[in-house]
Amino acid sequence: METLVDPLAEHTISQFAARLSSSNSTPGGGAVAALTLAVAASMVQMVANISIQTASQNERELYSAIIKNASDAQSKSMDLADEDCIAYESLLAAFKLPKLDANDKRIRKNAIQTAAKEAACVPVTVARLAKDIIQLCDDLKPISNTNLNSDRIGAVSLACSVIYICIMNVRANIPFISDQIMRERLTSTVDVFIAYLAVHQPSVSSLKLDR
Repeated sequence: METLVDPLAEHTISQFAARLSSSNSTPGGGAVAALTLAVAASMVQMVANISIQTASQNERELYSAIIKNASDAQSKSMDLADEDCIAYESLLAAFKLPKLDANDKRIRKNAIQTAAKEAACVPVTVARLAKDIIQLCDDLKPISNTNLNSDRIGAVSLACSVIYICIMNVRANIPFISDQIMRERLTSTVDVFIAYLAVHQPSVSSLKLDR
C-alpha cells in the first residue's frame, strides 16, 4: 500500500472537517470509520489511565496491557484511514482507465479487480480492529472506575458504529469483484460482523442496566 502524501493524522480537527465536507472523493465514510475507531481506542486508554491510579498490582498489569493494546489500535486505525483513501482513489482511477480496444479493456478490468479487492479488504481490517477495541472494553468492565462507565460504553458504541460502516463499505465493493471465491468470503465475513453487532451493539435497555 502506497503512502498518502497528506496523511489525515497530520490534520487538525477543523482541517479534516473542511476536507471531509468538500466535493473531493476522499476522505469518505471509510476514513471516518477508521478515525472514529482511533477515538474509541483513545477513550479506552483514558478509562484505563484514570482507573490504574487506584488499582492493585495485579490490576495494574492488566491495565498496562490494555493501554498498550489500545494505543497500538489507535495508531493502526489512523494508518487505515489513509489506506482507505488510497484504496478508494485507486478504484476510481481504475474506472477512468481507457477502454478503446481489447487490451485497454483487459488492463482496465484487472486494475478494477485489484483496486476493488483492496477497497473491500481495508474496511474488513478496520472492523476486525473494532472488535478488538470492544474486547478491551469488556476487559475493563469488571475492574475500571464505575464513574467512567459512560466513557467505556461510549467506546463500545463508537466501535459498533465503525463495524456498521465497514459492513456497508465491504458490500459496496463486492459487486465489482469477479472472483467468486473472494466474493463469497467477503459475504461470509460481513455476515459474521452482522451477527457480532447483534450481540454487542449497546441497546437502550442497557442504559438502565449500567446505571
